Amino acid sequence: MDTFFRLDFGICMICACLALHPTPVDAGQSISAGPGSGYWSTYDVTVGLAGAKVSAMLQDRSGTLWFGTLGGGVSRYDGHTWKTFSTKDGLADNSIWSIYQDRDGHLWFGSDGGGVSRYDGHTWMTFSTEHGLASNHVYSMIQDRAGHLWFGTAGGASRFDGKTWKTFSTQDGLAHNRVTAVYEDGQGHLWFGTAGGASRFDGKTWKTFSTQDGLAHNQVSAILEDQSGGLWLGTYGGGLSQYEDAIFRTFTTKDGLAHNWVTSLLLDSEGHLWVGTDGGGVSRYSVNVFSVFTSADGLPSNVTLALLEDRAGNIWVGTDGGGLSRYDGKTFTTFTTEDGLGETVRAIVQDQAGNIWVGTDGGGVSRYDGKIWKTFSTKDGLASNHVYSMIQDRDGRLWFGTGSFAVAGNGVSCYDGQTWKTFSTKDGLAHNTIGSILQDRDGHLWFGTNAGVSRYNGQTFVTLTTADGLVHNHIRAMYQDRDGHFWFGTERGVSRYDGRAFTTFKVKNGLADNQVRSIYQDRDGHLWFGTLGGGISRYDGQVFQKMTHHDGLGGNGVYSILQDKSGSLWFSTLNGGITRYRPAHPSPPPVYIDAVTADYRYEGVADLSISSSVGLVAFEFHGISFKTRAVVYRYRMQKAEQPADWSVTFDNRIEFQDLETGIYTFEVEAVGQDLVYSAQPAVIKLTVHPPYATIALMVGLGVALIGLGVASNYAVRRRRERDRAQKELIQTQAQLMESMQKELDTAHEMQMGLMPTEHPVIKGLDVAGRCRPASQVGGDFFQYFFLAEDRLVLTLADVTGHGMEAAIPAVMFSGILGSHMEMGGGIQAVFERLNRSLKHALDGSAFVCVSMGEFETSSGMFRMSNSACPYPYHYRAATNDVVELKLDAYPMGISLDTEFEILERQLQTGDLIVFCSDGINEADNPEGEQFGFEKTAETVRQAGSDGLGAEATLDYILEVVDAFRGDAPQSDDMTCVIARVVD
Repeated sequence: MDTFFRLDFGICMICACLALHPTPVDAGQSISAGPGSGYWSTYDVTVGLAGAKVSAMLQDRSGTLWFGTLGGGVSRYDGHTWKTFSTKDGLADNSIWSIYQDRDGHLWFGSDGGGVSRYDGHTWMTFSTEHGLASNHVYSMIQDRAGHLWFGTAGGASRFDGKTWKTFSTQDGLAHNRVTAVYEDGQGHLWFGTAGGASRFDGKTWKTFSTQDGLAHNQVSAILEDQSGGLWLGTYGGGLSQYEDAIFRTFTTKDGLAHNWVTSLLLDSEGHLWVGTDGGGVSRYSVNVFSVFTSADGLPSNVTLALLEDRAGNIWVGTDGGGLSRYDGKTFTTFTTEDGLGETVRAIVQDQAGNIWVGTDGGGVSRYDGKIWKTFSTKDGLASNHVYSMIQDRDGRLWFGTGSFAVAGNGVSCYDGQTWKTFSTKDGLAHNTIGSILQDRDGHLWFGTNAGVSRYNGQTFVTLTTADGLVHNHIRAMYQDRDGHFWFGTERGVSRYDGRAFTTFKVKNGLADNQVRSIYQDRDGHLWFGTLGGGISRYDGQVFQKMTHHDGLGGNGVYSILQDKSGSLWFSTLNGGITRYRPAHPSPPPVYIDAVTADYRYEGVADLSISSSVGLVAFEFHGISFKTRAVVYRYRMQKAEQPADWSVTFDNRIEFQDLETGIYTFEVEAVGQDLVYSAQPAVIKLTVHPPYATIALMVGLGVALIGLGVASNYAVRRRRERDRAQKELIQTQAQLMESMQKELDTAHEMQMGLMPTEHPVIKGLDVAGRCRPASQVGGDFFQYFFLAEDRLVLTLADVTGHGMEAAIPAVMFSGILGSHMEMGGGIQAVFERLNRSLKHALDGSAFVCVSMGEFETSSGMFRMSNSACPYPYHYRAATNDVVELKLDAYPMGISLDTEFEILERQLQTGDLIVFCSDGINEADNPEGEQFGFEKTAETVRQAGSDGLGAEATLDYILEVVDAFRGDAPQSDDMTCVIARVVD
């Protein structure tokens, strides 16, 4: 390299060469993208990149990314780990300017002074000036449509047809002989980035572009064409230029680019543009996927609440405080209070005649016929001027649901074009505030209210609530999918109703946020859920994936969703305007199994045999998707001739415990952001054989049986010796049993010592608790904690398993719980900290179910959370009934993403709160019948009705359970904690 190149391009060589080893990588850092949309993510040497100066990039046909560095060699990144190659492995030079994969799958690496190296996956071969290359400084490479390889060098552009070499220079029309980029566009034109601008060659003539034409800098280092036909030109010192429609547009560090000295460009299979820089690492940019429209583009407000595509293809946007906007693909036209509209638009509908109806928050409903606006209000017969939802039914009648978050509604109004009629709770409607309206395939109308969902058949209302299985009674969105299932978006998740039963999906199932504001099904059958703060969830019936502000969405609060005629999806967001999403062509993410951990850690195996004595088998895997921030996995473990269903996980590790002997097949697939699955699952065959000791014993028994006849006479003579040995064995066993009993007694005393021996004394409460293990030791546990004079916390826990296998984790949990209670904070914070600690401490070997309740006696307020324990019971003295306090969550120690909700109740004198472990409701009688939840609830109700104190209630519950069990042994630990509200 000559002096001009060193000074003009400002490149400093890195002498250190990194060793060949894989390095785990994190997700990089994200910042907003400046002009356009999307986010930049940066990767550097801290995550495993061979050097900070990245001069070349390539995504090969397997999806793996290759990064050439200056001084560090070549790094390969599979989305999971980094691996580096250098001159020690056969590379011509550790400073790499270009990387290319030819049609045969060979990789070519252009170096800084060593020529070009070709790698077939096993061996390396180098070409230099001795073979006909113009210069050994090779900055770029391509293979054209004719199959010729082109090399941009310090001495011009060299073409190689597989046998001979030919060089082009300034004498032929190049802007400069230092050719740092070569590219063939979609029209077959060859582009050459040089030290004097960019030259385009159509096979006959040359044309050069420079800074005078708008190019960011004349030193062009990389050229690339994106999916929409736009050309990107990376420059040294000027940043990145986009050339589209004969116009240049520039990105620099001010816009989020890692560095203004661009060395290489790459467009991956998922539509992301990767930009290698000289000193800033790698930047990634989302190209032409998300388009965000805000007030800067003409939208009257960035708080958008409703969307509609009319029959002419216009997009109508309802805003908060800015009225209504119409987007024709180029400009926004806004209608405001001056046109007779309210300031906040909640709903938009186009009727059968083509009129646009706009429901506003306080201004009634307005109709626009294309020329004139007409407003209807309570004066005309509308139930309320706060219109939250609207539809037109099949008979042409318009329905207007009233109310808002701040203002209670007056029911739903029906308008047939001449007269108004209002339905309210007096007519059978569940509630007068209507958040959503839907007409199903049978013509029935559904009204989502603040007290459940009401179905109207034209004559009567039928209401479904949480008592029927709905997750929450505040309905904010409704949808009927292609299969006829109903979806209800609520404040606590989304519920699916098949006409018979409800199935609920929440954050723990993969939903982006439990507060669902909009539901939509696209043309591919995928369901989209807009949430209040988690962005958008996309669901294909098996897996949830989400998109947020970090993916290019304008905001994480999504109130409305629609798909336009072109297939683009539109999202109205809170504080982020509207977002148009043009899905890129889906790319199946490849998936790999990294290791299997059993008695040892096995890597790179396809067939494995282990002993059944190995209690835990774990599979580690990863998928490659550079556009997906959180890859979801689908897996199954099938035993021979026993089909298994697929399960979904958000982790890249799955564990199986105590596998029986047999032959298993483990399969795993990765699921990308577009809900496209791996083309082929990663598979491992696992054979679980009996322990070698058992095999040896079986062989020994066989040998013994064969020799039994031969040894019969000898056995008679040895009988006396055997009898004497048996007597000694019995004595030894008795001594051993006595010793073990002493150890169990000690363990029992230790475990019982962890739990209270006296009831807490607190004004306003009568409290009692007891633990009765099924064996000497067990996994149940309870404890009390005083937070203040009037605040008491009761805790009940149940560790998986019985006996010593549960007792040890129970002892561990006791210490961890005490530490976290001392740290303070509310129940929710304590649960989250406990879950994190137990996830790391138990390491998948066990998990803990926990119920915790806090009593504030001065106010009578009770707060609780529950992690997979049986629902606590609340006896209500005023009504003499018992209700279950229903809260669900994963057991602690399973998933770090578990969400713990809080339930609050106002208690009255005489009320009972009863915590029970599952050993009570699962107690068996001699016929195998279980005591059950209903009998437990009735027993609690009877104790409450009789006015029994806490201790007496505890005795009564255990007596009733024991009477039910009869002679059947106690199969599980029984623990009960009771609090009664007293004067």
